Amino acid sequence: MRLLVIGDRNSYECRRLTEEGRRLKHRVTVAGLQDLFFEVPGRLVGGQIRLGRRPIDENFDTVYIRQLFPYVSEALFLAEWADSRGMRVIDRQLATGNYVQSKIYASWKLAENGLPVIPGFQAMRLDLAKRRLAKTEKPAVAKGIHGSQGKYVFRLDNPKKEIDGLNDDLIGLFTFQDLLKIDCEYRVLVIGGKHFGAVKKTAPTGDFRRNMSLGARAETAELPTELKRMCVRAAKVLGHEFSGIDLAVSRRRPYVIEVNRCPGFSGFEQATGKNVARRFLETAAGK
Repeated sequence: MRLLVIGDRNSYECRRLTEEGRRLKHRVTVAGLQDLFFEVPGRLVGGQIRLGRRPIDENFDTVYIRQLFPYVSEALFLAEWADSRGMRVIDRQLATGNYVQSKIYASWKLAENGLPVIPGFQAMRLDLAKRRLAKTEKPAVAKGIHGSQGKYVFRLDNPKKEIDGLNDDLIGLFTFQDLLKIDCEYRVLVIGGKHFGAVKKTAPTGDFRRNMSLGARAETAELPTELKRMCVRAAKVLGHEFSGIDLAVSRRRPYVIEVNRCPGFSGFEQATGKNVARRFLETAAGK
């Protein structure tokens, strides 16, 4: 397999994919969207996307797009162009013109397919958000709509009293969810439509967030079959070939908190000893 990964070549995940690629005799190249050259059709040349001097379809047969922001349109263009040239695109959904990057959309899509999600809302105007939050004294969580490894996640212990602290910077860029009393929370990996493993996450002292990137402790967990199936189904509903599902259990009821399209897996590999990079490459190569 000749794999082009669109991402940060200095990230743990891209380094691991490169290492395992060498061991498996695959050629793995990591580049950023800013390294590509987009060329529209002209009299002398057809439409091309190049990395270096040659069109990428001459050098690669598979492209895995981890990086979308800040060049979302260009990433989707790359996906559709590569797919039209017969390359395998991960996720192929990026190439169909039907991809939506939105936490509130993902929650709606999951709920529409019968999966349990945490109640919440997204408002595009400050007055609408304040009006909704003024109706409740139950704790809530404000979450940035773009993945941030927990960096932009804030707890509102009494929204009715704290709404005056909200400003226009939050509106449209944050969703608001009920704060659950979580008994346990897991990160579950699904690769190629199959459950690959799970870790139980414990928040660091003094923090309610359970992001491993923020110091949460992770330990290997074995989930009941029904929860494994729930996670596999969540990944399938959203069209993700490699995903990290955050799953919470509150008062014995499971909730899908979030489905991450391109999950980090540093903490997962360290906690479980499982080779995530190898499994992904084997799946991408069709083994």
